[in-house]
Amino acid sequence: MTKEKEAMTVISQASEGVSLTDNALQVLERRYLKKDKQGNVIETPEELFRRVAHTIASAETKYGNKTDVKRWEENF
Repeated sequence: MTKEKEAMTVISQASEGVSLTDNALQVLERRYLKKDKQGNVIETPEELFRRVAHTIASAETKYGNKTDVKRWEENF
């Protein structure tokens, strides 16, 4: 099994809660998922979605409080 196929298998298994096509998983792996210094994927799609949701929700700190940030993070 090639390194890329092995990585896709790991990502697919970690993404069981989210329905993503093989193409979507490849795009996530190549462009968006965090990687270590060696280029190995170190984040699942769910972790990516949580990271993005948290970043978007953190704008609420200007208008609300940390409870609001957490609530919006969960909504996203």
